Amino acid sequence: METDWMKPNASTLLPFVTRSAPWFDGKNKIYKYGGVYADPEVWPSLGFTIGKNKFWSLDTTTGQWQEEYPKGLGFYAGGVVYNRTDATFNEWGLNTTITPYFFLKTMLIYDMHTNEVRNTTIGLMQPFYGGSLQYVPVGNKGMLLLMGGIEEDSGVLLPRSFDHIYVYDIDTEKWFHQTAGGTIPDNRANFCTAVASAPDGSSHSIYMHGGAFQLTYADTYVLSVPAFQWVRIDDGANQQPRTRHSCHMTKQKQMWVVGGKPQAQEDPHAPNWTNGECFKNPLWNIFDVNTGEWQGNLVPITDEAVDYKVPKAVTDVIGGNEAGGATMRQPKDGWEESILDELWKEAPLPNATTTSAAPSASATAAKKGAAMKPIAEVSTLLASLVLTAVGMMFL
Repeated sequence: METDWMKPNASTLLPFVTRSAPWFDGKNKIYKYGGVYADPEVWPSLGFTIGKNKFWSLDTTTGQWQEEYPKGLGFYAGGVVYNRTDATFNEWGLNTTITPYFFLKTMLIYDMHTNEVRNTTIGLMQPFYGGSLQYVPVGNKGMLLLMGGIEEDSGVLLPRSFDHIYVYDIDTEKWFHQTAGGTIPDNRANFCTAVASAPDGSSHSIYMHGGAFQLTYADTYVLSVPAFQWVRIDDGANQQPRTRHSCHMTKQKQMWVVGGKPQAQEDPHAPNWTNGECFKNPLWNIFDVNTGEWQGNLVPITDEAVDYKVPKAVTDVIGGNEAGGATMRQPKDGWEESILDELWKEAPLPNATTTSAAPSASATAAKKGAAMKPIAEVSTLLASLVLTAVGMMFL
């Protein structure tokens, strides 16, 4: 693994944005979509023009950026748009004095083989942003679990409790709601998630780290499914609170926490730097999910896979041992919809290294280059499904 910092050759057309959704294709390309343009009053020297959202790719072997659509299947849920996220916002004819921000309750499903985008409405919840959409390898094609974030109701912004978990079955294209129990995390948004599965597939641990709502957090939780039980595995006492970061689970079962900002840092849109410093903390942090310890040094990433060891704090709740054998195979108070029981009993799919986002709805399709509603602040995820491997990668 290269440990030296290298600056890619950015195209003059590449938008200068923050909070875009990046994800890795597992080979040699990093894709990004969306984001927020800088405030021109703060950054007048950039001389940018707010454009319409496009997909961009970085070839990690050449360091070159280009406009390119990825291959596979992607999901993008929720978000918020305004006049610094996409030029299309101004074409909607909204009174920005009354409606400066527009919150979404839709999910884009992007088929990268046919180059079509469907924009589907999520009917179970209010418009939202700042949550996480995490893939779990169960069912015929896998499921997406949506949690956390901020909901908008008649202009009022309220955090969504972590006992509300929304489940999307990729095969049937249907949403379900399931109540979670255990040690519920404090309400927050802009956290990150990554998943690790027991070797026998009897349980899946969704790791959730950091985030912010009024306070910025450094703690780490696990949502164990299908038990739908929250367990706190690290109180964060020795870690820097962090928000707007991303999590990435390696084959060595190390969760890389990358980027973000601490509670004390000024908003990057209007920074007040000391000696030119933008982020005063390490760019990354590494949590070994098998030992439950934070690593003090950079750990090389290799292709050698390591089996996940379910933490004792989790097996104390769901039964079994570090190799699996969970005995709590459904929520404590049962499934809210019986079909979830059937879906979860289907043979688990091959595990994928993941990172941390309804068919009857008004679906629309957009060809490459066609205008679509801007989904810019990538609060909830971007997922890429490699169809041949039946796996997903989140950032």
